[in-house]
Amino acid sequence: MPFSIVLTAENSDQGQLKEVKEVLESIPGLYLEYNQKKETKNHFISAPKQEGTLTEPEFFGWMSQFREDKKIQPENILVVLTSRGISNNHFNGIDFEKRNIFVDLNNWEENYLQGSPFKYPVAYHVLISILLVIYFEDLESAKNALHMIDKGCILDFNSEKKNVLLKILTARICPTCLDKFIEINDTNLLGYFRSGLEKIRHDMVEGEYYRKLKPKPMKLTFEEYPFRFDFEGVGSIKLDPAHTLLYLYFLRKKEVPVYFPKIKNDVVYLDNLYREIKRRNKIDKNQKMDQVVIKLCGLQYRGDELVSWENNALNERTSKINTKIKKILGTFGLQNHFQIQNNDGRHGVSNDIDFEDKSGLLKMCERYLP
Repeated sequence: MPFSIVLTAENSDQGQLKEVKEVLESIPGLYLEYNQKKETKNHFISAPKQEGTLTEPEFFGWMSQFREDKKIQPENILVVLTSRGISNNHFNGIDFEKRNIFVDLNNWEENYLQGSPFKYPVAYHVLISILLVIYFEDLESAKNALHMIDKGCILDFNSEKKNVLLKILTARICPTCLDKFIEINDTNLLGYFRSGLEKIRHDMVEGEYYRKLKPKPMKLTFEEYPFRFDFEGVGSIKLDPAHTLLYLYFLRKKEVPVYFPKIKNDVVYLDNLYREIKRRNKIDKNQKMDQVVIKLCGLQYRGDELVSWENNALNERTSKINTKIKKILGTFGLQNHFQIQNNDGRHGVSNDIDFEDKSGLLKMCERYLP
């Protein structure tokens, strides 16, 4: 059975609660089950009777009362997200005996992780706090495991709060802590926590820090001597005549993605383009329509008549083209502009590509388009 987590907040913090809960529930696996407690349709939990800044004992006393009022079972872990001021300005606090946790919602974006939404570090600390409650029996044993000198481990204490960035961006369990955890409990559960922390780190980094690194396509030109596709500033790829034909076709059609069964409508255009490619490569051309072309178009001869014929030629050749492009452009996203992508059954390259055919092949064969 999964660990039951009662995750809640005061009514004024319900928007933040929703965002953090979405991050936590995006972690694959069902080791933790998140529930919310509401008093009415319009309110989350009642605020503490005390106003202003509370001490940790006062806040935990209020949480214990809430636990009693709502009949939350002792084995359930209660997590409260709060924007209420708590003395000592801690990220979070844990009452191991009662299995109560609070996590602060304040100042993350301004002071500790500028430019990154608060939901990631808050969710990160929720996950670490739950891990501590599950793996350690009391506060003393947990304190003994914390690193007072930060080393980029999830159990860094972070007395200098700005150093929390190091802990989050590594999502690392250092070898000493890993050995201790493995001695204490289930390695599958530890693996779940580790993968969850890594997912939060990945989502935060990919979604926020490197947004400015969004790849932009460079100019692509098709050169004739010898036939090659030049990616400006990067290099070139050479394709055999059949793959050259197919990639030129998709570049010609980049504004209108190609539905594979409709490609047969362009068979005459493709055949003449392929004949010209072979002629310039000094390859003998057949009098009859070329087998490569009719196969790509999903056709075959039955006597002198062309009829439909299902085959995998298009998929195989687009895959080989994409592999070549991936090799030269990498896997960091730039390749997605130039590869032949499948979007709901329609294949094409990005319309953002600045493409120039210096060979004149496409213009020469325009008259064969239907």
